[in-house]
Amino acid sequence: MPQTILFDKLLLGLYELTNKQRQSPYPYPVLFQQVCQHLALQLSTSAPRTLQGWLNLFHQPIQSWWPASYALPKEFASTDSLLIHNRPSDEAVAYYYSVLSEIDATASPMYTTVAVENRLFRSLYLNLKDAYRDESNAEQREQIQQEYVQLRRFLIESPITTTNAIRRKFWSGKYVTFPNVCDFYEPCNDGQTQWSCHHCGPLHWEGNALVGIRQSICNYHPVEAEHIWQESSEREPILRIRTGIHVRTCFPGLPELFLFNQLGKRQQEQPSLLKAVELWPGVDQYDIRIEFANGMAWAIDVKDYQNPQRLLPELKTIDDRNGLDYRSAFYVIPNRWIENNPHYLPLLKSNTDLPASHNIVSSSQLLDRVDLHLKSIRKPRRKP
Repeated sequence: MPQTILFDKLLLGLYELTNKQRQSPYPYPVLFQQVCQHLALQLSTSAPRTLQGWLNLFHQPIQSWWPASYALPKEFASTDSLLIHNRPSDEAVAYYYSVLSEIDATASPMYTTVAVENRLFRSLYLNLKDAYRDESNAEQREQIQQEYVQLRRFLIESPITTTNAIRRKFWSGKYVTFPNVCDFYEPCNDGQTQWSCHHCGPLHWEGNALVGIRQSICNYHPVEAEHIWQESSEREPILRIRTGIHVRTCFPGLPELFLFNQLGKRQQEQPSLLKAVELWPGVDQYDIRIEFANGMAWAIDVKDYQNPQRLLPELKTIDDRNGLDYRSAFYVIPNRWIENNPHYLPLLKSNTDLPASHNIVSSSQLLDRVDLHLKSIRKPRRKP
């Protein structure tokens, strides 16, 4: 079995297995069986003999047990494990959605489900983008943009909702309709009460603990905590955002909204200096556009990647078409990844060939630069 296929099939098999384990792991997923048999031959006497033994192994850093003759994908950090608390680790989740969801690997039923969920949003997004760029829709561009931003914000801010809430929000949509949005949610079949976390979204019970799907970001979910909230409805069923939409749309959007809100506060405080702060301009041509009083515009694109190696291929010249030109551009990395890895920014900067107008900074560094620029263009008061 080729090296990359072995790793990819292992991850796909683990996803299916951990999903089945909420009920029963039996029968074992075919992919999982195939990969474990192959790994057993490679590991020889050190190979586990039971399912629990394999699971224990997958909780260890992969570099400590992966066959030396087999290279690991560079997009996966070898110091991380495949599982954490019997669920896919954050590195595994990131690899799964950034790499596996882009290939046609329909052997896993769970992969097929996630791929379909991802295509739902991708299809609507591409339709909106085409409509926005169509010259015959020039007079409709503002409405297209407004409906796209409304959709993205709703998906990020309302991972748990109801059909009536969606209807109230999107009943008059021309380009983003009520049925479109309903497709991004699924019924909560495990009860009328749902728990969610402000940091990582919908939670589910595993034993006596509430668990999210981004444990490296937030794994503290006691019901009494301020960041945990409960949603219940006796009148109508509760809907929960689909996993594929949650990972591909909600998580990237959280740091984008945080930065947008921070910039919005500065605009409110200094409206004569910071003229405009726009979210997802040009139907997400980039994440945030800010315009200063001196006529200068900055383009900002937030990249929420734990692994800088996986981010490297994504760092390209930011699109300046459709009237969205800029003087400076910024790729912004959330502070948490910089704090956990001091080599993160140096690695990116030394391995990219971006134009001189482009910068790679943390969230805090971007806000500091905005503050400095506002200070530089502030007109001095005239002496009486």
